[in-house]
Amino acid sequence: MNDIFPPGFTLLAISEAMRADQTANAIARRSQFLSLALYRWRILDGARRRRYAYTKAYADPASWQRVSDALDDFARIGRDDHVPIAVVVFPLLYDFRSYPFAAVHQQVCREVERIGLGCLDLYQAFARRDAAQLKLHEMDDTHPNHDGHRVAALTILGYLRDRGLVPGIRGPRRRQTTSGVDVSG
Repeated sequence: MNDIFPPGFTLLAISEAMRADQTANAIARRSQFLSLALYRWRILDGARRRRYAYTKAYADPASWQRVSDALDDFARIGRDDHVPIAVVVFPLLYDFRSYPFAAVHQQVCREVERIGLGCLDLYQAFARRDAAQLKLHEMDDTHPNHDGHRVAALTILGYLRDRGLVPGIRGPRRRQTTSGVDVSG
């Protein structure tokens, strides 16, 4: 989901955050209460800003064209090298009960399937959990922690197994539960 941004975007965002932090940190050093309030505000404001940035980026034709071009490149490489390629869509770690990016997941999978690649959307597998419990850090809504990676790995393994793409493992998978993750669904 976060691959829509051009390479320089991340550096610019980090640079702006560091400048804002210098002033805020000077104020927060004077009070534990202000420090805690600032920390909570950063979490909420950061999530709001990122949600707006993702929504705007996926609606922007130039940004979407970069994604579409990259997917076309993947498909071409797969065809040229005779390697099956599937795209895995990781959900952003927002409240899954009112997840704001379901339409974007569909947009990505439609494009992936249009160009002839497989698409695995991990939303359903992740939505069985609380998004906050899958975060690597509470201010990072993009990268899952070890539990999130376990959910992803088991779901991806099932997807590959169902398609006969796991060497030495053929046929439909049996229903398994590992650490509360049902890999059959």
